[in-house]
Amino acid sequence: MSRFSVLMLMICLFIHTVSVARAVTVEFIGPCDRQPVLTDHTPRPSAKNVGELTIAILNHHRIPYRGSESGIAEAFDAPSGLDSAVVISDEEMLSYGWCYSVDGVAPEVYPDQVPLTASVEKVQWFYAYSHYRRGEWIKQCVPGWKRPHPQAYCQAIR
Repeated sequence: MSRFSVLMLMICLFIHTVSVARAVTVEFIGPCDRQPVLTDHTPRPSAKNVGELTIAILNHHRIPYRGSESGIAEAFDAPSGLDSAVVISDEEMLSYGWCYSVDGVAPEVYPDQVPLTASVEKVQWFYAYSHYRRGEWIKQCVPGWKRPHPQAYCQAIR
């Protein structure tokens, strides 16, 4: 084989290895700090979308949750529903829940609508809040650790 052929073969093998063997990192970040409560490095998963991957990770680690591929309503014993609302005044409140990002970008669609392509490297779920004031949602999916929050939230997440 010529040097050119060997070089081309090595480049092709490298590209194939990178595209097939790349792992996807999935993290779940609680409300109290930036440290993940769960990190999973999954070799190129068979899941077709972010929602399917998320459910597979939660099931694999036997994490109790309430939700589906369309979204996570409750996980890691974090408050949900009315228990996740923090009333500030008659006109203002915070509502906590799980949000996600893919490679640092928070898509504004359900996770089952985000394809798990070969370029995806990191899916991060984070316990966040949305801020309601005077009839308007003024902020959405702000990571919980960026704001003081009820200490009960920290104790709940495990």
